[in-house]
Amino acid sequence: MYDRPSARELIEAARQHLETQIIPMARGTQHKLYFQTLVAANVLRIVERELALGTQQRRDHWARLDAILGAQPLPTSDAAIDAGLRERNQRFCAAIRAGDYDRDAQVFAHLKAFASEQLAVANPRFLATLAAEDEAARK
Repeated sequence: MYDRPSARELIEAARQHLETQIIPMARGTQHKLYFQTLVAANVLRIVERELALGTQQRRDHWARLDAILGAQPLPTSDAAIDAGLRERNQRFCAAIRAGDYDRDAQVFAHLKAFASEQLAVANPRFLATLAAEDEAARK
């Protein structure tokens, strides 16, 4: 909808500037700036991943809840999907607290997928570590 650069391109440019210009300059001399810039660059990487993965993850989350709670039409806007997911997650959590899904394999699979989606955005290296540990445990 907007001209270039896109939001993704702007975020990537800002992150690259921090990583190629500020971090090397601050490394070893300005410890507080170095640390704060590492944090800022990491935040921008998280936002980049959320922008890249978020829409599909929300749709997948909605579909899994459809299988558990019953089908409900997917809204057309991201804001409406987010609001709908909040409401559906509240109902889902209340049902779990009430014991409605004790030992339910479908619920476990949904929660595992949801946690993996969250890690894919927040910390994909940790997700890869978990996958490697799972693979090693299977051998």
